[in-house]
Amino acid sequence: MRAPSWSWKPLKRAGIASRLVRRLTERFLERDARIMLVDTDEDNADALAFFRQNGFGQERRHVYLSQNLGGPSAHHRTPQFGAQRAGRIGQRRRSSSPENSNQTDPRHSAVG
Repeated sequence: MRAPSWSWKPLKRAGIASRLVRRLTERFLERDARIMLVDTDEDNADALAFFRQNGFGQERRHVYLSQNLGGPSAHHRTPQFGAQRAGRIGQRRRSSSPENSNQTDPRHSAVG
């Protein structure tokens, strides 16, 4: 496979990304946005330096969760399956709760 005949190197440090961030910030402010988040790998020193130089801060570590959408058991991980499962669990909890059992709680008994 041949390498591409072009390179990103001439574009680095040309100010394009900074102008893009400034323009995006302007657009967000025009729409009354209150926060702008960026994401990069914690080992990407160039990106971290770029974002810091462009006003980003308050760094926080966060957790990403992923979901495998392929493979033989992938249907068990769809939102619909999750909602169905949550509904079944909720039904089991409601049917086993004291208010649905034959035991009478004196606090909830009707006085006639």
